[in-house]
Amino acid sequence: MATKSDRFRRDQLDRYLASELLSPYVRVDQRQTYNAVLVYQTPVRHVFHFLMGLATFWLGFVWWWTVWPIAYYTSIRTSTVVVDEAGNVMASAPKRGNGVGKLEVVLRA
Repeated sequence: MATKSDRFRRDQLDRYLASELLSPYVRVDQRQTYNAVLVYQTPVRHVFHFLMGLATFWLGFVWWWTVWPIAYYTSIRTSTVVVDEAGNVMASAPKRGNGVGKLEVVLRA
C-alpha cells in the first residue's frame, strides 16, 4: 500500500464532503487536514409539531421549555470521516452523541 501525497488526501476528503453536503440536513462540525465530523439532523415535520403543540398546549409553559429542547437535541447524529495514508476515505455510520463508531471504507484511492 503506497502512501499518497498530502494534496491527494486533502482532495479525497474534499470530494467526499462535497458529495455529503448536497443534502440540506448535513453540515461540517469540525474539519482538520485529514478528518472531519459531519452532523446530520432530521428535517422538521411542521404538521406533526403543530398537532403536538395543540395536544400539549394545556400542559403549559414548563412543557415547552423542557421537552422541545430534548426533542431537538435527540434528532442530531454525528459521523466521523477519516482519510488514511493510502488515500482511502473511511466514515462511521451516523449515530447519536459523540465518538467514533466502526469505520468503513466509502471511497477508495
